[in-house]
Amino acid sequence: MNSFFSPLVKRENPYGKILPFPQISSMFPKKFMSHLDLINKFGLSSTAFLTSYDHYLYFHLRSDQESNSQASIAYVETPTAWVVAGDPVGPKHLWLTLLQQFIQTAFDHNKSPLLLPASKELVDLVRQEGLPSYILQIGQEPWIQLNERRHSSDFFKILPSAKKLQKQGGRVQEFNPLQATPQEFQTVEKLKEDWFQNRKCATLDFLNKVDLFKNHAQKKYFQLVYKGQCQAFLAAVPIPARQSWYLVDLMRSPNSVAGSSELLIIEAMAALKKIGAREVTLGLSPLTPELTSETPNHPNTYKMLHWIYNHFNNFYGFKSLAKFKEKFEPESWEAQYLIVFTPKLSGNLSLSVAGKSLLGLFYALFPKGILHTIIQTLKNSIAQFYPTESFQPFLSSQTILNPLPQQKHNWVLSLPVTWSFVFLILLSWTLNSATVSLGHWTTLLFSTFLLSSLIETFAGPHFMILPFIIGFFSNQLISHSLIQILPHLDFIHKTPLTFFNHLSLGVFAIFGSILVFLNTKTRIGIGLLLTSLVFLSSRSELSFNILIAILLGNFSTQYLLHFRNRRKVQRIQNHLSSF
Repeated sequence: MNSFFSPLVKRENPYGKILPFPQISSMFPKKFMSHLDLINKFGLSSTAFLTSYDHYLYFHLRSDQESNSQASIAYVETPTAWVVAGDPVGPKHLWLTLLQQFIQTAFDHNKSPLLLPASKELVDLVRQEGLPSYILQIGQEPWIQLNERRHSSDFFKILPSAKKLQKQGGRVQEFNPLQATPQEFQTVEKLKEDWFQNRKCATLDFLNKVDLFKNHAQKKYFQLVYKGQCQAFLAAVPIPARQSWYLVDLMRSPNSVAGSSELLIIEAMAALKKIGAREVTLGLSPLTPELTSETPNHPNTYKMLHWIYNHFNNFYGFKSLAKFKEKFEPESWEAQYLIVFTPKLSGNLSLSVAGKSLLGLFYALFPKGILHTIIQTLKNSIAQFYPTESFQPFLSSQTILNPLPQQKHNWVLSLPVTWSFVFLILLSWTLNSATVSLGHWTTLLFSTFLLSSLIETFAGPHFMILPFIIGFFSNQLISHSLIQILPHLDFIHKTPLTFFNHLSLGVFAIFGSILVFLNTKTRIGIGLLLTSLVFLSSRSELSFNILIAILLGNFSTQYLLHFRNRRKVQRIQNHLSSF
């Protein structure tokens, strides 16, 4: 048998197609099967068709010109590893020879060979033949049978949100790229962009790369239309050797109605069943906890994977993804594995091989590098930050926050009162810069922006304007009256307050306004902390004014809430009396 190794850098021919074997393609123009041809005949795994995309290299095994004597591996090269994308494509009797030659070639090039996701069948072959390797179960893949015993009505019974949306007029249509208008393509592209922007994790590559219309003639596309708008889009790729389909690229609008994804999948399965599909898969559910068969082999590693599954849901959505797929009640879940091939037969990875493999896997998933991945993930996380969820444990049970604007990048610019306060402080800074240090002005500026933006966004500007004004004049409004009642408090006038001090008191009053919306436990904790800090300060005359400003801000906000509630009740009573 002869193996032909593809070059590390692909070239593009004048016709725009990638030549996987530039140095030998002219020798066999028609007699040998391409990787896509092998997929169409032997593709068994859900990911096989995805390896026909342009970013893969191929390692072929060919003994002669017969298709049953040809097999192929798709992989990506990283600085430290060659990462294989799924099972080999070709007759199963060639898998072992192909793997052995690939592994040896990788080691010859000082690369660590690894493969994922691997099927149970391939894992059994590797173990049976004694190939030195480290094997780890990385998740499970659900398969839904499309037989006569399961109908669309059965799915509607277990997914009532899909049935409700269908009754409300939601319709699933097949999308044909050859007949679609430019406007329809733009709609799909916009949906795709919105979908990417609503993910916290940086954009994944490798088998997660989205290339919607690559090899479109062999794919099926479906879209959900509701009230004339495309709410969700789905691409399905074939699994030829199983007469099955992989529902791979499911994208929905951030404003889509409940049940959009479910209805789209149900109707897509019905359409695929009509053209002879036996089953569909929704793809790998990473790190699902049902790993009992493999756990004894590497208990500490699986403990770490389970911890990631339970604590990193906000980052990737491991639990959410698994629960969504469970809703369709799949008939079977097939285990998927990671195989790291090692130079020596060992139950454990050496530190060097583990490091090269992990780094290789990272660069396969995030080819733009570590720094770009961190920056993009932080950017996406900020864009997906929902303060309501973060603040809820500290809020009163009666507090309901206003929603954050959808256009978060314009949010900061849409705070007129906050920016008015900031401008006032900057103006005061320029006029009084000699009397107060730069550090004090900077602290006041950032404190004002933080507190004011929170109040203006989630409660409204009126809950900051009145407290600020009252706090600004709190010394004149309250202190003089208290001295008349309690003459021994005259120490508060030993040092005259500057304009900076009055601004600070206004900001503390806004802080007092915020305390109204917190629960009792949080309010008491902050109150004790503030009281301790204030009276430990050497400037006791100003400390007393700070406490007064906080209390006034708190009382004025409570009065505003009471006044608003009375007006609402009055309006309701007037409305009822009109009937």
